[in-house]
Amino acid sequence: MTAPGIAAPFLRESIEGQTAFLTLNRPPANSLNLAFFEQLRRRLAEIEKNPGIRAVILSSALPKYFSSGIDLDEYSSLAPKDRSRLFLELIELHRQLCRYTKPTIAAINGYALLGGWIIAMGCDFRFIAQETGKISLSEVRLGLTPSSILIATLARMSAKQSLVKEMILTGRAVRAPEAFEGGLVDRLVPGVSLAQKALDFAQNLAQLPLNAYALTKLCYRESLCGDLDEIFQKSTKEFISALNHWEAQEGLDAAWKKRRPKYVREETTSGVAK
Repeated sequence: MTAPGIAAPFLRESIEGQTAFLTLNRPPANSLNLAFFEQLRRRLAEIEKNPGIRAVILSSALPKYFSSGIDLDEYSSLAPKDRSRLFLELIELHRQLCRYTKPTIAAINGYALLGGWIIAMGCDFRFIAQETGKISLSEVRLGLTPSSILIATLARMSAKQSLVKEMILTGRAVRAPEAFEGGLVDRLVPGVSLAQKALDFAQNLAQLPLNAYALTKLCYRESLCGDLDEIFQKSTKEFISALNHWEAQEGLDAAWKKRRPKYVREETTSGVAK
């Protein structure tokens, strides 16, 4: 039986048996702001405590986007000292998903870019629409770094290291068929059946013993990238270091204003950068 409802302004929620659908719904691109993070993280925590719900599917109400990543309008509106909060909230959401004690599936119907793909990577399984799905981890184009935890996770889940290297070092976006062939997503399915395929899989996962599932999941995650607490601390320092560099300030400002960034500084005749 379906029990529709609204979990929060940016989320739609429905329950199918023992599976919760949390559907991102912040037009036009599900960009991630502080309120969005707060709502999603709170609802995930509430569901984790609910014994009647044994699996979670993250999906999108928007046909083109799973999520485009951090909301650059909000980023630009914040005081410089507060701008890191958006990225720290994204890291905490990824950490929450990595440690989540119930099965999670990302149903990627469109573009999962930057922070959108980071959310999907935090889920246990990723299903993607073969016609419209696209993923990227293109922080380098913004003067940022995906950091150790995301690079390690991506590299170890992939069957094609050349694809991972190209994604993280050039920022190239990858369409659904290539992402599936490279081992970055678990199922490549027609978009019309994406929700049902994810639900069928989630309902099977919901029958597993959850204590054993949570322990096995933690072992798997740590086999990918080592001690989670340690690597999250390391990754946060790496990311903040990049964020505080002038290149990130230039890259994020350029993305917000939809202009080409200038990462090569001009030099004066004396050889000193302007």
